[in-house]
Amino acid sequence: PTFTGIRSELRFVADTLGDDMWYTFDVRLNAVDWVQLSTEEISIFQVHTLDTIVGTSIDLTGLMIHGCLKISVPSPEPPATPITDNIKASYPMPFDRWVRMAVHAFWKADDSGVVEVFIDRVPIFKQFNRGTGYTADKPYLKLGLYDTQHGAAFGYRRAFYRNLRIYRGLSAYSEVLGGRPLLPLPMVV
Repeated sequence: PTFTGIRSELRFVADTLGDDMWYTFDVRLNAVDWVQLSTEEISIFQVHTLDTIVGTSIDLTGLMIHGCLKISVPSPEPPATPITDNIKASYPMPFDRWVRMAVHAFWKADDSGVVEVFIDRVPIFKQFNRGTGYTADKPYLKLGLYDTQHGAAFGYRRAFYRNLRIYRGLSAYSEVLGGRPLLPLPMVV
């Protein structure tokens, strides 16, 4: 997607509460499109819900801020809080090459849920035994660019996506990631 406004996203089929889901995709951000690294928050992926009740929408988000991918994870219990209040991990995003992303979520309203995010098989966020679905239903993946602050003051951005795969049910790390997880690099906060 090419982004010059508030959003340019692709939305995929919704899952249901209780599903164990893996979303894998390749993303490429070219440095020439991201030279002006501002404090603006630009989402490059989200897992959202169809829930329309204020404060109950899941919003697991990958945000680009200052050249880093920041993972925003909602609180384990409602009400949901703003995206920037929930940043749990930060990772320097590689530019000018394809990056393999994997997001694993076990959608549960109780404390048996799971959220994991990987870049090129390296875990950048893992949290187990947490609520991931509130009472909301129908989580779905969105790929693309979204101005979470609705300011659109940062100009032109592009992101390229390919090889989307969605796995439902128990899957082995080696099947989903293409190998076993690698050791994480030191985290940048």
